[in-house]
Amino acid sequence: MTTKLELKPINRTTNVTVQEEVEFIDRGDLVVVRMKTTTKSTRKRKPIVMEDTILTTKSALAKRKCGKNVTVATVEALDYEDRYQYLTESQYARLMEEFGSGVDVSQELWEEVEANNVWEMIQERDFDPKRCICIHWDDGMVYRAGSDMPVSKPMRIDYIGGVANDNYDLHQTMRILEKKKCVYDIDKVQIPYYNRSPNHTHAIEFTVWLSQADYNKLVRYWRDEVKHEFWTCRVKDSIAWKPWYEGAPDILGLGKAYQEAEEVEVYREDY
Repeated sequence: MTTKLELKPINRTTNVTVQEEVEFIDRGDLVVVRMKTTTKSTRKRKPIVMEDTILTTKSALAKRKCGKNVTVATVEALDYEDRYQYLTESQYARLMEEFGSGVDVSQELWEEVEANNVWEMIQERDFDPKRCICIHWDDGMVYRAGSDMPVSKPMRIDYIGGVANDNYDLHQTMRILEKKKCVYDIDKVQIPYYNRSPNHTHAIEFTVWLSQADYNKLVRYWRDEVKHEFWTCRVKDSIAWKPWYEGAPDILGLGKAYQEAEEVEVYREDY
């Protein structure tokens, strides 16, 4: 569907007119809006043409109460949480790999994603709505279009706030983690000298990619039940269960390996 709006002159001195062209394709609740704004003047100047394409949802547009009269202003006023990117299968795999390595999303990958022609891709037979995502850059959460539940992604648990020998039996911890299919890249590390103390010398670092069902349990607890101000941080923190997280789901069962500091045997160098 194409909508063309001829607006009245907005400046009597220069007699500027603006023409908007808005096209959109929908697929389920998803909508791709393609916009073209042409600014013309009676002076001998070339028209200024600006184009943009945005992937959003019908429900997001409905919040703007625009009905079928979708304008450029309507789309540009959308919150960033209502703007999505569509990733190819390989781009999505690379995104998850970068999350799992503990690094920020690379500029190279994101520039590649932003260059995707979503106008054409949404019309393809193998279009997968699950790869329509929005990354909340302030907290690193990833959301699929139309969902308020963040996507489970790989998380790297290191010695800072993780599993160290001041509060964990690391031998038992290792046995627990090795049985978990969602846990990989398990490393036994010596804590750097600047963060080391007599009973805080070694730790186990690992990457965990929880099932969506298990991840949802943590989100619902910290965000919906406790309503913690920094719930996004607590979701990751509570992977390495501590007594002060009482009530939070012990997703990996690490509470079985937790011990008070004075009861823990110092992790030997020859382990």
